[in-house]
Amino acid sequence: MAENVEEQEAQVAEDAPEQNTVSDGASDRGADGDINVDALRGMLAEARKEAAKYRVRAREAEEKIASAVEAERRRAQELEVELSKVRLGAEFQLPTDIAARIQGDTQEEREQDAKRLAELIRKAAASEIRVGRGGVDPSAEATPTDPAALASRIRRRPA
Repeated sequence: MAENVEEQEAQVAEDAPEQNTVSDGASDRGADGDINVDALRGMLAEARKEAAKYRVRAREAEEKIASAVEAERRRAQELEVELSKVRLGAEFQLPTDIAARIQGDTQEEREQDAKRLAELIRKAAASEIRVGRGGVDPSAEATPTDPAALASRIRRRPA
């Protein structure tokens, strides 16, 4: 509703006949010394026109500022999420590539995801087969090098 009033005022100000606001004072006054009504109407129309122009400028400035503030809020939120991922990655000792993949809309959801990723990485690291050079499993029982021990491991054929 306020916009309609402002638009109507702007329209009235535009439709009003242009009057010269600078006067010598004598032509604005009637025979009895009163100010001419037409001159007052012209001055009022000019003042309304100028006020409407400033209201439009103010509204445009408000909109521009509001959009800039909103953009900065979004950027700040993005940076907070990124910082949260880095902190969670450090807390759960995740590689930076994995920490960047933490997901969630809230801090709690991101923390749960970081825990899950850390657990998966630990399980994968524990289940890897550790094979040394030459394909020998270091956790296997060592083969004896003593010839007598080797001979005892050979099965004898029944005679």
